[in-house]
Amino acid sequence: MSAIVGEKTVEERAMVVIAGTLHLKSVSPESSMTDDLHVDVIDRGKLLFRLNEEFEITIPPDEAEKLQTVQTFVDYIEKHIKKQPA
Repeated sequence: MSAIVGEKTVEERAMVVIAGTLHLKSVSPESSMTDDLHVDVIDRGKLLFRLNEEFEITIPPDEAEKLQTVQTFVDYIEKHIKKQPA
């Protein structure tokens, strides 16, 4: 279950940011960044910037390389949002 931040869950917000950044109508949690969404190094940089900005966290590029699906990005974001002081 995805954490709720504001009106939408982290998963919903992340999927909106990812789809918008990649100019897609939608993405699913199972979408592979490379195989399904065809994310290249430039797209990955844009995604990191937008996700870091949206969630006020920092996803280091070396960590982002390990995140291969939309769901793995969501899981990472949820884990790191919870670590931030309220």
